[in-house]
Formats: sequence, C-alpha cells, structure tokens
Amino acid sequence: MKALTVVVIAVSVILASSAAFAVGNDQVEITGTPYVTYDSATSAFFLIIPEIQAGEVKGWVKWRLDFGNISWEIVAADLQSNVRGTQTSSGHYVYDSQRGVLILDVENTDFLGCGLSKGIEVWFVSFTSSTMMTISNPLGEEVLTLTRQGAGIGIVGTWNAAVGPDTYSVILNNDGTFSGIANIAQCMSH
Repeated sequence: MKALTVVVIAVSVILASSAAFAVGNDQVEITGTPYVTYDSATSAFFLIIPEIQAGEVKGWVKWRLDFGNISWEIVAADLQSNVRGTQTSSGHYVYDSQRGVLILDVENTDFLGCGLSKGIEVWFVSFTSSTMMTISNPLGEEVLTLTRQGAGIGIVGTWNAAVGPDTYSVILNNDGTFSGIANIAQCMSH
C-alpha cells in the first residue's frame, strides 16, 4: 500500500506541477500530458511522458517504479538531440574476442542523444573481414557497420561509420582506452 501511495503522490505532483522545471543547468519542459499505466502481469507501474525536452534533447520517456528503492528508473526512451557539429566521447573498454563482446565504459561524452551515452555500453561484435566489423546492442535494435582506417590487429585501431549524413570515428587503443568523435549533421537513428 505504501508503494501505491508513493505512485499516486508522485504522479499527482508531476501532473499538477508546471510544465517546465530545472534539472541542474537544464530547463526541462513537458509538452505532452504524462500518464500512468499498470502492468498486472509484472505488477509494475509505469509513468509515460510522451513529449519532453531538456536542453538540446527532446523525445519521450517511460519510467518504471522501483518498489525496492521507491524510485523511478528509465526503462525506455527515444531521445533525439538538436545538437549539430562535432561531438566527442572517451573512456575505457574491454573486448572479449572469444564471445565477441565489446564493453565500453563511457566516462566523457557530449553526444546528447546522438551517440554514446555516459556509463556502460555493451555491444556484440562480428568481423566480416580484417577491416570491417558490425556491432549491435544486446537487443539488436542498433546495428552499425564500421570500417577500419589503416592498420590494426583484432579490434585495436581506428574505426569509421556513417549513418545518413552523420559520421563517426572511434579509436580503440592497445591500453584499453578509447576516444570517439562524430560530426552530427542530422542526428539520424543508428
């Protein structure tokens, strides 16, 4: 009953509050009407905000109530960035060549919805040749083909990809660090 009370209070505050508020330095604006759904199969409450904009990022977000922590966690989102131009990211990586799994620990990024997000990202890797690989996220929703620029062994090297007018380049170093750079023209889905 306590969790249900928290859900009702949280949703009431969101629905009754103004359509704009600040989170850190970003102004967040809710332009769509938020609503709550309940999934009886999983006994889960979901808060859906169909239209939201925070700084240069806009889209929709779906949160699930975590009863254990009495907090909301994002379970689905489609956020696109209005940011154009050069974007960068960097961090560390681990590659398991036996399983074809690349794990990125993205420590710095300014992609804002058009590339790598800060935190851990997991990708499945499949080499089609020594100079071409395909990576996909665990759900298979994002697939990207990268071509190696110049020499390299295994996954180490400079890899390039294009998605529509957007271009991406990632350098995977021998020491387990990586850096990425992109030129975002339209923030195409990838």
